[in-house]
Amino acid sequence: MLTSNNTAKDVVAFLKGAEMGLPRNAEELEEAPSPSTRSTPDERLLGKDEMNLAEFPITLLADRKDVSIIIREVPTRDEQTGMMVLRKVTVTGSELYGLPSAQDNLILLGLIYLTKRANNFRERRVGFSRSEVIKVLGWADSGQSYARIELSLKRWANVFVLYENAWWEKPHQTYSSKGFGIIDDFEVHDGSASRSGEPARSNIAWNEVFFQSLEAGFVRTIDLKLLLRLRHPSSQQMYRFLGKHFYHTPSLTLDLRTFACEHVGLDRGYKDNGKLKEKLQPAIEELEEIGFLEPMERDERYVKVGPGKWTITLRRRSDLELVDDPLDPVSPLAGPEPTEQEKALIDRGVTPAAAAELALSHSADRVQAKIEIFDWLVARKDKRVSKNPAGYLAESIRKDYAAPRGFESEAQRRERAAVLDEQRRKVEDAKRKAVEAQREKEAADQNRIRAYWDNLSRAEQERVQEDALASTTLAFLVKRYRSQKDPEQAARTLKTILDGHILQILDSRS
Repeated sequence: MLTSNNTAKDVVAFLKGAEMGLPRNAEELEEAPSPSTRSTPDERLLGKDEMNLAEFPITLLADRKDVSIIIREVPTRDEQTGMMVLRKVTVTGSELYGLPSAQDNLILLGLIYLTKRANNFRERRVGFSRSEVIKVLGWADSGQSYARIELSLKRWANVFVLYENAWWEKPHQTYSSKGFGIIDDFEVHDGSASRSGEPARSNIAWNEVFFQSLEAGFVRTIDLKLLLRLRHPSSQQMYRFLGKHFYHTPSLTLDLRTFACEHVGLDRGYKDNGKLKEKLQPAIEELEEIGFLEPMERDERYVKVGPGKWTITLRRRSDLELVDDPLDPVSPLAGPEPTEQEKALIDRGVTPAAAAELALSHSADRVQAKIEIFDWLVARKDKRVSKNPAGYLAESIRKDYAAPRGFESEAQRRERAAVLDEQRRKVEDAKRKAVEAQREKEAADQNRIRAYWDNLSRAEQERVQEDALASTTLAFLVKRYRSQKDPEQAARTLKTILDGHILQILDSRS
């Protein structure tokens, strides 16, 4: 068994162990059988696959001593900004333990399964026994299997992965650049009793960044038993990558070299497109045999689109049953909560898996806009949503259907309401300013009137009052004043008459 004190020579010697059936060179990477004596029971073992790992493999297809770094990179158009960006993943391991391979991928998926079962992705640290991992993977219960798991833990603990514009953060619905390991630390026990008398359990602590993706639900349900029955490591990676994208579309057409080297993990050293096709063929045939891929003629699958450039088309079987969360027996507890947009889609009949894929693949604005249109059509019992409402909603997002005539979005309603509010605000502001101006004028007029009146002698004041009462322009007020019996009302009316008359005098002088 390998221990933390093993030398590089010991590790190399271990990797040459024929008992595990591991490929010894690059030429064997597509032909090596899986290192197990698995049975093939009919029942499924449903686990979880983290979708960033399914997109860009961070392992080699086989153990290779001549490779010290893995680089995956794909130039693509960002759906949110429309700009071309380079999504790049760089994986480095330790000189002693090397880079992880396809076998380590299987162990990683087994540990994710056990974490889901143990705490439903609520705790980063999870306890387990190596025999549990062996049972999940269907490996032989032997010392070689136990040692292989320990080596895998050492590899994962020493791996550093750098994502540049390539790590999808589900809570923020955006790509980011992050560098981290996969597990922070581990502890391996052989199962002997501890001081408490209970068997000591091994445990790992997932890296926080990686665990947050599991916790946030950026995972999909995967049939582990089917995956483990696949003979070729390239089949396993294709199954993961295509399974992720087949929730979004039944057919994918991709650049051949990008698909083969960046998403499946074939060696970039294959410069000839014919060699890439040759290396992909066993995996394609295996996925066809299990009913995952639709068989296609070679000239239909591969199309030349330019000098040295080919595309590959892969279609899922029309009768393929995609594993979905409601069938997940891993844990009776609910999985990570979907986002608000996913909940909105699920509430309208879209399956949880399809809702997650739609929310991931399209901008939040587009999804929300199509939901509004859908609700508008449903309220009007439109025939477009009568037969398959959820299907129409999903396709309207994928294909960006135009808004129907007469539809007004919430944003448009808000904009129209904002325009009306602005108009009302301007009217109210004008009224307020007019009232304030009138008050200021009245105050100024009173100051002028008071100054004029106070400068008059008693006799002059009496004469001004007599002239005011004789004024024809104020005749209607004078008439009211002479008819009023209440002294207070009469005094107020007389002041109004005098103020008006004095203002006429002052205005005539200016």
